[in-house]
Amino acid sequence: MYGCCDTPWGCQEDVSSIQGFVFKVLSGPVSWCAKKQSAIALSTAKPEYVAEVHAVHEAIRLRHVLKDLA
Repeated sequence: MYGCCDTPWGCQEDVSSIQGFVFKVLSGPVSWCAKKQSAIALSTAKPEYVAEVHAVHEAIRLRHVLKDLA
């Protein structure tokens, strides 16, 4: 399983960031998400941290699912 996440700096209209992640097994995506964060951050570090936390939660969930399938 391979995954990555990213959060570009905020939207110009309301200064909120869009977080996204994708997880792949072999070469196909099995889980992905892209959504606007509800909190407005004053720095670039907070949106990245929030996105990484969501991605880690998804990775743990997927790991349990894949373990059950094996």
